[in-house]
Amino acid sequence: MRRFAVCISLVALGLVLTGPRAEAHAQYRASNPGNGDRLDAAPEAVTITWTEPPELSFTKVSVLDSSGQAFEAGPPEVLPDDQFTVSVAVDGMPDGAYTVTWRTVSKADGHSSAGAFSFGLGVEPDAVAAAGGVRETIATPSASALEIIGRWGLLLGLIAVVGAGAVGGLVNPASAAVGRMALIGALVAAAGGIVFAEAQRQAAETGFFRLFETEIGRSLLYRGVLIAICIAAGVGAYRAAGRLRARLLGAAAIAAGAAMLVHVEAGHASAITSWTWVAVGSQWIHFIAAGIWIGGLGALLLAIRGLEGDVRARGVRRFSAMAGIMLAAVVVTGVVRSITEIDSWSELFSSGYGRAILIKVTLLGGLAGLGAINRYRNVPQSSASVLGLQRISRIEIGVASVVIAVAAVLASISPPADDAESGPRPAPERVVATGSDFGTSVRIRLEVAPGDPGPNEFSVRVTDYDTEEPVEAERVMLRFAFQDDPGVGQSELELESGRPGTYVGEGPNISLAGNWRIAITVQRGADSVEVPVELATRCRSERLEEPGLAPVEVVDLGEGRTVQGWAEPGHAGANDLHLTFLEGDGQELHVPAVPEIAVAHAGESDGADAGHGEPEPVELRRFGPGHFLGSTDLDEGQYRIGFTAEQHGQQLSGCFEVNIQGHG
Repeated sequence: MRRFAVCISLVALGLVLTGPRAEAHAQYRASNPGNGDRLDAAPEAVTITWTEPPELSFTKVSVLDSSGQAFEAGPPEVLPDDQFTVSVAVDGMPDGAYTVTWRTVSKADGHSSAGAFSFGLGVEPDAVAAAGGVRETIATPSASALEIIGRWGLLLGLIAVVGAGAVGGLVNPASAAVGRMALIGALVAAAGGIVFAEAQRQAAETGFFRLFETEIGRSLLYRGVLIAICIAAGVGAYRAAGRLRARLLGAAAIAAGAAMLVHVEAGHASAITSWTWVAVGSQWIHFIAAGIWIGGLGALLLAIRGLEGDVRARGVRRFSAMAGIMLAAVVVTGVVRSITEIDSWSELFSSGYGRAILIKVTLLGGLAGLGAINRYRNVPQSSASVLGLQRISRIEIGVASVVIAVAAVLASISPPADDAESGPRPAPERVVATGSDFGTSVRIRLEVAPGDPGPNEFSVRVTDYDTEEPVEAERVMLRFAFQDDPGVGQSELELESGRPGTYVGEGPNISLAGNWRIAITVQRGADSVEVPVELATRCRSERLEEPGLAPVEVVDLGEGRTVQGWAEPGHAGANDLHLTFLEGDGQELHVPAVPEIAVAHAGESDGADAGHGEPEPVELRRFGPGHFLGSTDLDEGQYRIGFTAEQHGQQLSGCFEVNIQGHG
């Protein structure tokens, strides 16, 4: 039976650690302007609402146009009547498309998250595909294994201290072993607290001094002070005797219970918008009851050493009665907490949080069964023998340690979002480029999301050319050069290590629409290789179709100006490429010089692969003040048309895609 229980515990722990992904918790709920909104007048501020209160000192919001220029007029501020919403004043915004990028740290649990959304001022923007934190982004930190381990150690230690305090005076105040258990539990809690603090520091990407100036850091300090009291009381209990030991164990248990309360108030329960005191109170009672039940069971096994006959049986019966009440409290408060976080039965199976709850319920059911064996078989026999009690109790403690690990994971998994705007969204748009170095030693896969001008997320996958195994590099650097205008200065972006062989970062380096050459430097020790790749920004256009005519792509140039482009007849063979620049009132925009235009085979058209061939220039001739025409031969397939023009010293550039049909 012991082997079976150990196997079940290991399988459950494996499911916990490898199953549900630990995600960031301050999820995007809403914004004003909303993602994809078109505004007729410039807003005075941009607001973002998250599912948990943000830590203001670690919150950054940028409002950027397509060139990467920022328009924030002040730092983020939390609304006085809404702790979940941050407002950023903006000023001087001309008509055009804007991207809002944000990064924050949840005040409730210290997890960081990041995301983006877009809106248009006087224009119709395309919504950012995965708005606000729902986007799967490697560059956004999520709850780490370090955090889970820290939470596990912290809870395990505090539960041991509470259990030792509850049992010490109830069963055997003379037991030095129970005092030793309280001390060891306090030390385990201290170690877990240190690991947890480091995980929160890493999530906030700051130093401890700045972290401790925030509510997140102050909560860590409060827990540290209370755990220090537990250690001091544990030392005293281990060295004292009799009633003094019982009093010191009680003091340690009270301090541990207070540390649990601080821990709960810094978690999900405090972010519940209604009946917060119910959520916090039930979670706290849940931990206290688990401490008395599980921690007390471990203390009981130590306390009954040296006791015999009726004295031992009386202590065991007392604890059994108390454990039954605590088990009921654990079940009731667990149900209350689940109801506050899970809105439907389907979320138990569709979300990582729900699946973790199911695992915990299953393990608790097993613990209740083992407890029933003790209560109805082994407790009545405790005056004569405790071998059965000890055997079953040790299995209980082993399984309970896994239950505590599940509780640690639950605190690190995002509960299902309760707002419609946080529901499923399309997969993020991106462009991809691949290549290898001249010596064919490594292969590179570069993903850029969303692939538009402005802020982007960059992910580089480096693998061995022959084995395709991940390559670990000391440094990966991107150098950007705009091919359509050599006068645009180059920029660099150093990436950070993510998963094995993957390096990530974000920045506004792709600042203009068009073709870019990106040199990727991979440094391994004294050796480094450079892999050049080329990609083009995704084309944003609106298609106009009329029966019998070739489809027209409309590209927004800002300030009400547009370009209409099309290929005629749109079938394989000779085609005329038309380019017409228009004012906001529909009149042709006078373009003094003939624009430059380049055509590239687009390959995959869904953004999954950059796939563009070498751009080939097409000579244009004037057909009107803003209407230009060029002729070229095109095969069947998708083509990317990039253009650049100047008007009164201002560059007008963009791109659109045309689909050339076969003759059949």
